[in-house]
Amino acid sequence: MSRMPIVPALFWMIAFGYVACLLLPGAWGWIGLGIGAVGFLALLLLALRPVSDAMLRRLEYRYPVLGLDTVSKRLQEGSAEMPTCVMVLGAGTRHYRPELPALGQLQPAGLARLTEAVRILHVLPHARLITCSFLPDDPRNQLWIAGAAAELGIDRFQVVSAAGRPSTRAELEAITPIVGTGSFILVTSAAHMPRAAGICEALGLHPLCAPTDFMSRRQAAFGLRALRPTVQSLAQSERALYEFAAVFRARWSQSTAERK
Repeated sequence: MSRMPIVPALFWMIAFGYVACLLLPGAWGWIGLGIGAVGFLALLLLALRPVSDAMLRRLEYRYPVLGLDTVSKRLQEGSAEMPTCVMVLGAGTRHYRPELPALGQLQPAGLARLTEAVRILHVLPHARLITCSFLPDDPRNQLWIAGAAAELGIDRFQVVSAAGRPSTRAELEAITPIVGTGSFILVTSAAHMPRAAGICEALGLHPLCAPTDFMSRRQAAFGLRALRPTVQSLAQSERALYEFAAVFRARWSQSTAERK
């Protein structure tokens, strides 16, 4: 998944401010200093745990964790709406390290999503795991995804192919012919789930949401330790801002299309 260059942009603002303060005379130097100060303060705030948690909480806790008792109850009741597919978004994101096992090549988010799908599949003996490949002409990519699932004991999988630029919408459009209007379980990171669920609604899909890869705390953290800037908090803030921007972009595109 691509990311917004927020952190590099802030570092460039700080660098520009420092250089401008040294080299530019008069008012321009003060303007440069102000730009650098804004970049530094923004970077500092985004690196604080209370700030990153506050942004991520707005995304991550909109959908509850899918309890296995809920799935088991549906199975015992023989519900007609019993999901037959577990779709994992972004499971193909990997480090290209062929000397490692398939699981060892997964990015952290992809590993969390795949293991959550395996947890659910253990109580759904007739369901299959579905992932998406944006390299349909490369059989090694599909074998790698299947290998990662097999290393976790799952041999009920299907890799669908999608064309074009990798995106959440492209993945969901690729599985639409498979799931139709039936129920299926959608697994993705908790911060990503609101956007993915919104795309499902636009496509007429009916997922049972299973968020995973939670990064924020439900309760706000206080104390001096919470005010210590960390790289982890900075990454979480960047993740939240990316999701907010993606939702805004999707809504803007939709409103533009409707006006036309």
